[in-house]
Amino acid sequence: MRLIAFIAALMAMAGPRETVSDFLALAASSRVSFEYTYSTGSGKAVMTGSGSVIVQGSAFLMKGDGLEVVCDGRSRWTVDRAAGEAIVENVSEGEDFAANPALFLSQGGKGFTVKETRAVKKDGKDLVVAVLEPEARSNVRQVIMYITPELSLAEAEVTVADGTVTRFTVGGFSAGPASDDISVFVLDKGSLGPDTVITDLR
Repeated sequence: MRLIAFIAALMAMAGPRETVSDFLALAASSRVSFEYTYSTGSGKAVMTGSGSVIVQGSAFLMKGDGLEVVCDGRSRWTVDRAAGEAIVENVSEGEDFAANPALFLSQGGKGFTVKETRAVKKDGKDLVVAVLEPEARSNVRQVIMYITPELSLAEAEVTVADGTVTRFTVGGFSAGPASDDISVFVLDKGSLGPDTVITDLR
């Protein structure tokens, strides 16, 4: 508890913009993992879901809504085990955040400009809000992050070009040391069922 209080005090002294910079730097140099729930759309067209993510550098593992996306930074597998289908494709150089969600955290928000930061109290919690916009033309129009005093991500909102907003609630956020062991980001093809249809787009 004393450590949390100390970190919170440092955040207050540093200011919201410094907190955002510290968070992005931490995410870029760490192996980050978290669970999430999301909602997108409006009215009767609202979609919801949940999943988990592990990110390190340009590699990531994302599981949610019946899909697994496994990327080692060079190849990306999208697997639907229930349907017996898998797609493998090359990771394109210059991919934006919409194509590779790992990039936003692993590159420390590179390619985005921090337009606004402010301290807020939300649901009884002290948070820093950061509004980021892409520097170049992108399918992503805006990203809003809610960062805790402990430099973890609590919530996020992503707005794409057509105005659709996806809201994420994050739990179990952890930023640990990066590791040379990237086996978690490599698909074990032996784990696929014998009847799995693999579409190779490489």
